[in-house]
Amino acid sequence: MQTQSSIISRRRWPLATLVIAVAVLAIFAGGESVQSLLQYDAEAIRSGQWWRLFTQHLTHWDSSHLFWDSVAFLVLGTVCELRNRTRFLVCLAVSAPLISLALLGNLPWLHLCRGLSGLDSALFAVVVWQIAVESRREGEAKPDVRRVLVAGIAALLFVGKCLYEQRTGSMLFVNNAPDGPVVVYLAHLAGFACGLAVAAALHFRGLGRRVRGCGRPLPLCRAGAGGWGAGCGGRW
Repeated sequence: MQTQSSIISRRRWPLATLVIAVAVLAIFAGGESVQSLLQYDAEAIRSGQWWRLFTQHLTHWDSSHLFWDSVAFLVLGTVCELRNRTRFLVCLAVSAPLISLALLGNLPWLHLCRGLSGLDSALFAVVVWQIAVESRREGEAKPDVRRVLVAGIAALLFVGKCLYEQRTGSMLFVNNAPDGPVVVYLAHLAGFACGLAVAAALHFRGLGRRVRGCGRPLPLCRAGAGGWGAGCGGRW
């Protein structure tokens, strides 16, 4: 029988993030034959190998590419998963195929692609949303203006980074040698858009449930005696 302490203990570990990170390392260690089978390949996808829409994010071109993508994923994934594991998993499940489809439909010249950076961008969007909307003191009806400003600046810097990648054709941090990986800025923009959409959709869906749970207007629901749980009849 599982105890409450064991359940809480598991929630404090970003288990899904760690499992995905280990899978990425294992695929890279498997060599070119494994990565070629899983990478984004436009012709193969069009011929029916649809799994590549998901698995291409787990493949990488070289150790530098792997290192920076994995570090970003571990940091952002841990922050997102510990905050809300369900949203973290939904974000990955929705973003992975949509990013690949965005590349397939808009970049006909792109035949092969690898990397976690698209999913990293989606998770970054979730973190930005958390800072802007969710990081408020208990009982507050509106987000903290300073936090919204910080989130807005972070989002603008990200868009600026994507524009830099588009104009220069090179990535920050990752190997920019002529034979290194080619930046695909659309994957980053598509990932950010997907992450933001998922975070917003789940957030407002949750707010709707809270309001329906107590039958009171949202500001009164938030200000209910005893905080959110008491104000909404304990329905989360």
